[in-house]
Amino acid sequence: MKWYWWVIIVLIAIIAILLYIGSFGTVDVTSKKRKTEKPKPTNHEIQEKHKKLLETLIQKRKKIYKIRKRLYKIVYFIIRLLVISLWVAGNLVLYFKFGIDELGHIIDFNNAFIIIIVAFVFLFWGILSSLKDWIRMFEKRLELWIFQKYINLPELIEKNKTQLAEVTKTSNPD
Repeated sequence: MKWYWWVIIVLIAIIAILLYIGSFGTVDVTSKKRKTEKPKPTNHEIQEKHKKLLETLIQKRKKIYKIRKRLYKIVYFIIRLLVISLWVAGNLVLYFKFGIDELGHIIDFNNAFIIIIVAFVFLFWGILSSLKDWIRMFEKRLELWIFQKYINLPELIEKNKTQLAEVTKTSNPD
């Protein structure tokens, strides 16, 4: 064998040693790939994990529902406050701008305004009872806008509670 073959063999050995050292010993060339098998969880452990998941899910959904409900009440109160403030502003304009200072005349103007609103409702919605329907529709639209994807949250919470009761009942067969 010529001398350059020995140089090639030594270079390959040095490269192999450098690769092994460079990998910090994570490459194990002597043994096969070792499998680290985790023990399979038992049925009781699975039920306990499911129980914890349901409990946290119920708590999160209750928290979200409470926040959204509070937000709905605040927004609906602000809208009603705006309507009342528009009425008060209209009466103040009547008093200060137009000089109507007698209570009877202000009440007459308020009655006229109510008659105009009733005529408007009758022209566009037909009957006066539909105004109640329109107000309910407005409340539902507002609720949908605030709750968005959480509109069925109370039903989901009840469904999760029944699932939790079933899991608790099957995990504790007393």
